[in-house]
Amino acid sequence: MRAYNPDNTVVVGQPTFGKGVFQNAPFMLFDKQSGKTYAYYISIVTGYYYIVDESAEGGRYCIHQNPMEPDLAVNANDIMRDLSSDSEIIAANNSFLASLN
Repeated sequence: MRAYNPDNTVVVGQPTFGKGVFQNAPFMLFDKQSGKTYAYYISIVTGYYYIVDESAEGGRYCIHQNPMEPDLAVNANDIMRDLSSDSEIIAANNSFLASLN
């Protein structure tokens, strides 16, 4: 959101971890001699995540190893405490749960 509309976006939360890669894992190998299949858990980087950033070279910015900071840092425990005591949130949650039955 910040990349597409920085003037009207406020990011609330905690810093990201800065993991901007995607990986393929696991892969399976078949041993013809024993007839067994083995799973190997090797992570192979197959791509990177980018965000649009016109000020960066090439117009994009790789987020790997570059955590993004929120505009307003909020502790997750505080959010859960506040949401769990808000009467409108509780009513909406109860209504949703009742609709599942």
